[in-house]
Amino acid sequence: MLSLPPIFMQRMSEQLGTDLQCFVDSYEADIPVSIRVNPGKPFSAFDDTEPVPWCANGLYLKNRISFTLDPLFHAGCYYVQEASSMFIEMAFNKYAPQNSPLKVLDLCGAPGGKSTHLLSMLPPGSLLVSNEPVSQRNAILRDNLTKWGLDNVVVTQNEPMDFASLKHHFDVILVDAPCSGEGLFRKNHDAVNEWSESATVMCSIRQKKILEDVLPALKPDGLLIYSTCTYNEAENDEVCRNLMQVGQMEPLELEPIHGATQTRYGLQMYPHRLKGEGFFMAAMRKRMSENEQVSFKKTKHKPIHFKDGAHWLKAEDDFIFESNNNLLFAIPKMMDDEISLLRSQLYVRKAGVCLGSLSGDALIPSQELAMFVGHSEALEKVELSLENALKYLRGEALPNSIRKNGWCLATYQKNPLGWMKGVGNRFNNLYPKELRIRNL
Repeated sequence: MLSLPPIFMQRMSEQLGTDLQCFVDSYEADIPVSIRVNPGKPFSAFDDTEPVPWCANGLYLKNRISFTLDPLFHAGCYYVQEASSMFIEMAFNKYAPQNSPLKVLDLCGAPGGKSTHLLSMLPPGSLLVSNEPVSQRNAILRDNLTKWGLDNVVVTQNEPMDFASLKHHFDVILVDAPCSGEGLFRKNHDAVNEWSESATVMCSIRQKKILEDVLPALKPDGLLIYSTCTYNEAENDEVCRNLMQVGQMEPLELEPIHGATQTRYGLQMYPHRLKGEGFFMAAMRKRMSENEQVSFKKTKHKPIHFKDGAHWLKAEDDFIFESNNNLLFAIPKMMDDEISLLRSQLYVRKAGVCLGSLSGDALIPSQELAMFVGHSEALEKVELSLENALKYLRGEALPNSIRKNGWCLATYQKNPLGWMKGVGNRFNNLYPKELRIRNL
């Protein structure tokens, strides 16, 4: 049985009272496995599932599968995400404007669960900025957003204070703050060993600073969603209380449904009261004040003419094309000015869709283009069996029994996995080496 820190247990006893034993017993119960489906990449699998009641695209799996050996996982058809963290959908749907395009910032975006979730909820014409300051984690974030396949997201690598220059810019900011991780003790036993009471105090100080640093970027009357995967008041309600005092914020009511427990400023999820792990969420509104307009000198790349765009993209006229270090990018026209502004103020790691590298007038297509839901429907596709899909994901060449030459998309259940190139009686495998799965 997992041994929990005595100081932690004493606090949970005060917090839960007679419910403490049920909480302790939950550590011996089966841990639910949950995924969130990508609505842009339909597939037929996981028939024996149960819906996550607070998330439209959330599902509980009856049994844990080897996601590494599921081609649909690599195709970006779903994201493996803890169910309690999907509660942000309740706050977003209740308080974010639903009938007009939004500018949304996910400040602590890696590894990408909440960013891909937000992308599935945004009204048409909206833009998500997903930020992660740590380089290695930023790379993981970019990979997961690439698999999700949408073009209305920009990935930045900045500290929270860097966003203050974008004064009154975002309609919604989500801060899923770094925390002591008490809600993950059941899933991650290493988190127990790393926990200390002093760490919760340090986390609380850090969380307050993160919120204070980024708050100028939120529009007057804008929505802030704050979340952690921990239980203690110092990192949850106390952080919210501090923001009320220093940031001209007011709390928004969240209904304690589906087993969630209401706290002073938000909702607390416990594993013995709902099918998920420990999670806290609060929603706050920025009080109205003068909406100061700030002007910037925008950083623009020179557009180029790409005569073959219609061959690769479903809606070529919706994009402008840029070349950078011999890579070709398609930037959504309707977001060009906004992306230019972000480039002038932030370190942008991903914007638009990288179509591939240019070799003369020819394009060598990228993995990002293969994952993009807006690539041309006229592109050649080769449907693979499960056996051949796994061979493809391992980087193996496949026989070209149908004698198709040139670039082809390898698909599984009609969802692209990546590129192959037909040459004679075989397909050369262009799946990126860094993404290939090991032989298991």
